[in-house]
Parts: sequence; C-alpha cells; structure tokens
Amino acid sequence: MAMPHHPQYPPYPQPSFPPRVDGKELRPGRVWFFVGALVLVLGIIGGILGFVISLASSVGLPELEHRVRAGESITFEVTGTETVNLGLYANGNAIVGDCTLSTPDGRTEGFDYPGYSHTGALNGESWRLVGVHDAAQPGEHTMDCQYTGMDTTYALGDVGNGEEDFVRGALTGVAFMVGLPLIGAIVGITVMVVTGVRRGRHRRQLIAERSQGRGGRPDGWPGHPGHPGGHPGGLGHHHP
Repeated sequence: MAMPHHPQYPPYPQPSFPPRVDGKELRPGRVWFFVGALVLVLGIIGGILGFVISLASSVGLPELEHRVRAGESITFEVTGTETVNLGLYANGNAIVGDCTLSTPDGRTEGFDYPGYSHTGALNGESWRLVGVHDAAQPGEHTMDCQYTGMDTTYALGDVGNGEEDFVRGALTGVAFMVGLPLIGAIVGITVMVVTGVRRGRHRRQLIAERSQGRGGRPDGWPGHPGHPGGHPGGLGHHHP
C-alpha cells in the first residue's frame, strides 16, 4: 500500500532577537555621563559663587581706620608714594560738614559729597559714607570733627575709585554669573552628547559583529541559506 505523499513546505520562520549587548561592554563608559553632568553643575555653582564674591567685595566696607568721636580730633599719616581717596564714614547721624581735614601743606579742607550712597555693617555697627576727600597726599593729616549734639563716631577708609569700583565689581559678578554656567553647559552637554553617540555606535558595531556568527543575518532565521542546516530557498529535506 502506497504511503500518501505530503508536500513539503518550508519551515515556519522562527524570528530571533538581535544579539544582546550589555551596557557595561560599551565604550566610553557611563562615567562620562556623570563627568559631563558634574561639569555642568560646577559651572552653575562657580557662577553663583563668583557673582556673590565679586558683589560682596565691591559693596563691602573698606577697612575703617582713624576713628574719632564727635568733638575730638585725630592725627594720622598717609603712607606710600601715591595719593589716596579717603572716605568719611559715620555710625550715626552726620553730615559732610561735620569734619575737616588739615593737610601736610598746612591747608584746612572739607570733605566733598560722595555722589553715591554706601552703607554697611562692621562688628555689629552700621556705617554710612557721608563725605570723600580725593587725592589725599602722603604725609601727616589731622581730622577734626565738631560736636553736633549727637554721640557719633567717624572713621576713614580708602574708597579707591569710588563708584567706578562698585560698577566694575557688579559687572564682574554678572560676567561670572553668566559666563561660568554657559561654559559649563557647553562643555558638559558636549561631553554627554559625544558619549551617547559613541556608545550608540559601539553598540551597533558589537551587534553587527555578533550577528556574523549567526550566519550573516541579524535575524538568524532557520532555513535561511546562511543558517546552518538550511537549504537554498529555505526548503527542508525531503523524506519519502
């Protein structure tokens, strides 16, 4: 009795997934993502610190010396070879005409209005700029402050270029505030993007290499000519 003949069909393709690649295998390592993020954060922190320090140094009180109470006088010496811009500060109610300054050449001069306001705290006391004397020459000076009925203490400090220094300090702080975070963002984001691109390229390279071991196709379907045991056209063996 003849056995019935059953036509042979190609085996049903069995799909397979691409070769698995562990993230630890990829180069560059994940640590570069953290490096990029760290640069970004440090740029922001550096910008904030730079702004605060620059602003504090520009608006902070100068070193106050040669203190004298109302109704008293004090003699002091300006050292060095360059002139000094003196600022007259008071810790109470005071006006620019409260004190006069005797210069090394014997002249008596008053203080000028500063043209800008400057206040600050030092050792728990509040001080306010009430006058300036530009270009105090080296040598011995005497400051005499009259009594105005108020228990006020006066002090002198080197105010440098005055308002110009304040503006310069503020602009420097803004430059820190904007520049450092911007640089940190550019460098940090660039590091992270380059790391991601190179890791993706390395992943594709490893998948391609491992797919070669499956017969040249990433799918690795059985019955494919390149699959071990396969036949041209994907037909299996014929068994009578």
